[in-house]
Amino acid sequence: MLMVQRRGNRPGNGGAGHRRRMRGCLPVLALLVLAGCGDEVAQEARERDRAAQQAAAPAPAAGLPPQAQSPMRFEITSSSGVEVAAAAVDFRCVDGKAASAEVQVDWKVAIPGVTAVRIKVVAEGVQDKTWTEAGGTGQATTGPWVNDGMRLRLEALSDGSVLGEVRAVAGPCT
Repeated sequence: MLMVQRRGNRPGNGGAGHRRRMRGCLPVLALLVLAGCGDEVAQEARERDRAAQQAAAPAPAAGLPPQAQSPMRFEITSSSGVEVAAAAVDFRCVDGKAASAEVQVDWKVAIPGVTAVRIKVVAEGVQDKTWTEAGGTGQATTGPWVNDGMRLRLEALSDGSVLGEVRAVAGPCT
């Protein structure tokens, strides 16, 4: 019969070799744990910076956000009794021009009988697509897909009548 003994598990040494190998792994394990936390720490710092920038901005009228100081600006039209505002939360520049943006849209509808809205994405060459449905007063933020010329159309959910529209206009940026 052949007996094989593994190093570090010999009778009488109490597994000291195994403990030495484990001690060598602890610094690597600690670095991996800290690296995983780095993304969360960076994200929290970005969120704090954004919150500080928003707090430093002048207070918006009627609770709606001011137009953000970004290369993406917005042309807004609305019906009587409807307030609409839009602001770029984040944007991406390509070749010196705003290429896409994440946009916060706020609305307040004070038209009798209109208690809910649908917001559609309207872009040249593609069929209109519902982005969100919500109450008569609300706020929603797009993903980073709003680009130059794209429109967000606010409609009454009950009958599809157009209540307002936000059109993105890209400008120069660095």
